[in-house]
Amino acid sequence: MKQKITGIFVMILLISSIFNIFLFISEPAKAGFGDVVYSFESPGIFPQGLAFDGYYIWNADNAEDKIFKLDPSNGQVISIIDSPGPNPTGLTWDGEYLWNADSLEDKIYQIDPSNGQVISIIDSPGPNPTGLTWDGNFIWIADNAEDKIYITSTDGHILYSIESPEKNPTGLAFDGARLWNADSSVNKIYQITEDGYILKNINSPGNDPVGLTYDGQYLWSVDTIDNIHYIYKIDVNLNHVVKIFDSPGTYPADLAFDGTNLFNVDVLDSKIYEISRENGSIIKSFNCPGIYPSGLTYADGFLWSTTPGDDKIYKIDKNGNIIDEFDSPGSASMGLTFDGEYLWIAESHENKIYRISLDGEIISNIDTPGTAPQGLAWDGKFLWHIDANTELIYKLNPSNGKIIKTYESPFVGPWGLTCDGDYLWLSDMYSDKIYKVKVELRGQRTNNIREGALEKIISKNTFLNQNKFFNNLLFIFFNLLNKFISFSN
Repeated sequence: MKQKITGIFVMILLISSIFNIFLFISEPAKAGFGDVVYSFESPGIFPQGLAFDGYYIWNADNAEDKIFKLDPSNGQVISIIDSPGPNPTGLTWDGEYLWNADSLEDKIYQIDPSNGQVISIIDSPGPNPTGLTWDGNFIWIADNAEDKIYITSTDGHILYSIESPEKNPTGLAFDGARLWNADSSVNKIYQITEDGYILKNINSPGNDPVGLTYDGQYLWSVDTIDNIHYIYKIDVNLNHVVKIFDSPGTYPADLAFDGTNLFNVDVLDSKIYEISRENGSIIKSFNCPGIYPSGLTYADGFLWSTTPGDDKIYKIDKNGNIIDEFDSPGSASMGLTFDGEYLWIAESHENKIYRISLDGEIISNIDTPGTAPQGLAWDGKFLWHIDANTELIYKLNPSNGKIIKTYESPFVGPWGLTCDGDYLWLSDMYSDKIYKVKVELRGQRTNNIREGALEKIISKNTFLNQNKFFNNLLFIFFNLLNKFISFSN
């Protein structure tokens, strides 16, 4: 009975940890985020959609029925093609072709950028398409008659739709992980997840934001001030993120580095994945011992894993064979790292970080800076730590836990952390991504990085998406419950 009660308690703690990752609302971003870096006047008299082809900005003009190819450094017109329809609005680039929405004909055109020739046509899913973006596989279409954002295949098949953040969605952009949507009814540009959750917003530069695009570093927006139309280059970057790829599992927890490759433990399928640092490709995978694996590190030639479901720390080889095991210092051990001599463990029930020997003896502990401690990493001198509530990456003095510096987490569900000697690597459970992060390690000099957490606002129009969120939580809960029942039996 005691074992069952303990297991249920740990399961609640783990679900609470995941819940904290998704729901905590943090402080607004400080000055710098959303600043206009550069601007120039639009070439036409009624500019709409924007696209970026890797070198040039493209701008559709609704009055002149033209699409302009522009030099982003000065706004100079490089070439002009006719728009395929009489009322061009949204514009995007798929890597080879332009796509242009027409709000009068309710069509989406695929266009050869060299001559404007129409390659294919699909029906708009809504009656007034205003914004387009391409995510690498699908087309996203904003419709301000229905206040929806649709995702469709290139043959026009509607996959699903989400509610727009406000009542007049216009431009759309995709930055590799998140959507951006301009809304001219409130003069805001919103960053949202693919499920429609609002992560943050910035004020638009003018009073009529329409077209949007992303160039890999900056957001570009068409806007109007005093009846003059401009194209703005806007800083929306977390400058310390240098690489992003998909996590191998659906609920990525902690990370480890063995000197060559990364390892990622997944809390839902209880597997450890060995993956390439170059692109995230899976080299191999194996089952992780224990219940609810959370922490992971590489030490003394072996992988080590914390499993709060059975309060254990496992020493395992790279095939998942158990070499040793001992009790963890707390009942909800999450993040794990190794400093060359000792293991460090983040404990989310007591909000402590323990330093222990390789046989489990507690050497010392420090308080965590936040209330939902997750990943840990060691850079050779300093301890690094993630908190799921504040969504901050902390650089800590290991002797006393004093905060030396903070960095913003790339996304809203940070969990795992490791260091490869030059960069931090972070896993995010919400986005199912792994991020390579440039920070100041061991006194290295880097660019100034804003401190403070990102603003996240839950939209009043996301009831259905909230249901999806709680369904996801229930899915995790029942999977973990099933494992617990199996273990108890």
